[in-house]
Amino acid sequence: MDGTRSLGGRSSIAGHHHSNGGSHSSRDDPLLQHRRTSSRKSNGSAIGGTTSSSSSSSSSSVSSSVSSGVGSSSGSSGSSSSAKTQEEITFLKLLPGEVITTKEEIDTSEAPKMKSRRVPKKIKHATCIFHSLRTKGCIYLTNFRIVFFNIKKNIMLSVPFGTIEQVQRTEEEGDSFIIQITCKDLRYLQFMFEHMEKAEQTRFYNSILNSAFPIDFFKLFCFSYKTKFTLPKPFSFNGWSIYNPKVEFLRIGLLNSRHWRITDLNEDYSICETYPRFLLVPADFTDKQLILTTKFRSKGRFPTTVWQHPKTKRTLSRSAQPLTGLFHSHCKEDELLCTRIIEASNHDGNQTDKQGLIIIDTRPKVNARANSIAGAGYENVSDKHYADCKIDFFGIGNIHVMRNSMGEILNSVENNNGEKLEWLEHCRKVLIASKHIVTLLNDNISNVLTHCSDGWDRTSQVCALAEMISDPFYRTCFGFGVLIEKEWLSFGHKFATRMGHGENMEKKENKQRSPIFVQFIDCVWQLTQQFPLSFEFNEAFLIRILDWCFASIFGNFLFDYDKSRQNLSTNNIEISTLGAKTVSIWTLINIHLHRFKNPLYDKNRDAAEGVLNINVNENSVRLWGGYYGRWRSWEEMLDKEGYWPDMERPGGEDEFAKIERELRRKVGLEGEEEKEEKEERVEEKKKKK
Repeated sequence: MDGTRSLGGRSSIAGHHHSNGGSHSSRDDPLLQHRRTSSRKSNGSAIGGTTSSSSSSSSSSVSSSVSSGVGSSSGSSGSSSSAKTQEEITFLKLLPGEVITTKEEIDTSEAPKMKSRRVPKKIKHATCIFHSLRTKGCIYLTNFRIVFFNIKKNIMLSVPFGTIEQVQRTEEEGDSFIIQITCKDLRYLQFMFEHMEKAEQTRFYNSILNSAFPIDFFKLFCFSYKTKFTLPKPFSFNGWSIYNPKVEFLRIGLLNSRHWRITDLNEDYSICETYPRFLLVPADFTDKQLILTTKFRSKGRFPTTVWQHPKTKRTLSRSAQPLTGLFHSHCKEDELLCTRIIEASNHDGNQTDKQGLIIIDTRPKVNARANSIAGAGYENVSDKHYADCKIDFFGIGNIHVMRNSMGEILNSVENNNGEKLEWLEHCRKVLIASKHIVTLLNDNISNVLTHCSDGWDRTSQVCALAEMISDPFYRTCFGFGVLIEKEWLSFGHKFATRMGHGENMEKKENKQRSPIFVQFIDCVWQLTQQFPLSFEFNEAFLIRILDWCFASIFGNFLFDYDKSRQNLSTNNIEISTLGAKTVSIWTLINIHLHRFKNPLYDKNRDAAEGVLNINVNENSVRLWGGYYGRWRSWEEMLDKEGYWPDMERPGGEDEFAKIERELRRKVGLEGEEEKEEKEERVEEKKKKK
């Protein structure tokens, strides 16, 4: 009998490995004979290479590579067992809030006749088949991960439940069975158990299912992590404050002009629940007109300005597709908003060199036309409508195309076939569109409005990349955090749906899963390879963000929309904000910032260079081996295993806190932080009542 439970995903990846390693002996594999006998230190690889342990972060040996997190008591599990040897206790150290599993509720839909029972703390005689590698060892389950290790061979493997995409169970002859696990980070593992009773098999299997796909949202590990996490001295920076719309719009110069304003029309998310609370619009465009515009754009996502070129004053705006339909409907308020964006930009720029607006539709034109059948479509630009506007299409595939192309990567890495991957061409198309936007803004050719269908996938990619290529601030560690919070999180990229985690995880449909954010980070890595002196962060920084995003340690990427993060609720009762219940990824990035710095970064040169002249030729994009190819051997896996926030003691200064204070001082908001914190505390007390 086979049992399968999945959040969907790359079935081709899962199916590709089912026969791998079945007869492979560990004694025949020289990789398994290699033991790490000395500690390794890594400050993260310099940009420009993929071989120097891009995700490595631990300077300790394997026996302590799962080291205690900041603020944790080393190795404390909340329970004791005489069955554990002192060696095992030393080996397994836990994160703040992490405990070894002693009991799990059994999912009655999977095993209706079984009651809640104890799951064994340690499963002996387990054989791990990791791709084509095979070794025996022991397994522990915690409330955060599966931990497999063989102390004698210095092998340790952590599989956070948040990274699990699919779990399959296969019963063998007698009292043996196999659990097959496909992970979102391209790992595929099999655990083979012998001499285990059927009831115990079911309990263990269900324990993994319930932890990987929890029905109760508040059982995600990030909530437990927050309860035990404490900031070490001298750090005070709270990552949830890294992005402040007012500070950011003042920094880029938009609020320094009387021609722009921030509207609070969406403060309660009633106008557009997928947009942020505060949005930038032309000063002479009223809120009443904005409301009418929302009715003409998909999901109510009307054009709003997000960035301005510091010299030419050309602006970048984003939206969703218009609801033109088969009969090419029009909305005079929507057209007027585009006109007002042009006028506001021209007022800020050279009065003698006025420019229009080019609409960058990232979709293939045939797809945009097809959407007209469903009542959507694209702007019908003409002399009568959308005056001074033009429209270009850039042919970037949708989420389904990207999901399918990701399946090629693992096969390519394992087989070393070097064939031209569709994934690379898709990345190149994203970079081409981004470069075109940069050219229009930097060369004072036109203002830009960009969208795809709903404006939260391809639109987020090209907006963020165009801003990063143009603005050196976004090429710093702090600025990159601001960029992700602004263009991805606040503007509603559906992280929970696209990555398969968050509330009601079991209900996520396979067809909505897609590696859009992974593709964006891949494109950023491509840029770091072309301009190794222009990025403050290294490759480890990018890999860490992806790994932590999947693992659900932090709250940033849990929901689809900003509304859900600000109004955290259970049983329809609002309880708090996500920031009060979870730790931000930027808090940990700041603590360990010294690990993510690129030693080749030249701040002064990058600031002088300004806009990057990126190469988008056919052979300019290559496979990111440091990320996709890092799971090919035990030794490589061990080198890259330290990607949890459980690294050795933090180092450096509270750099992000200093940057935050300096930004506020420069834009004239010094002292506003204390006022905002006081208002937040008052609001939090109201919610608790």
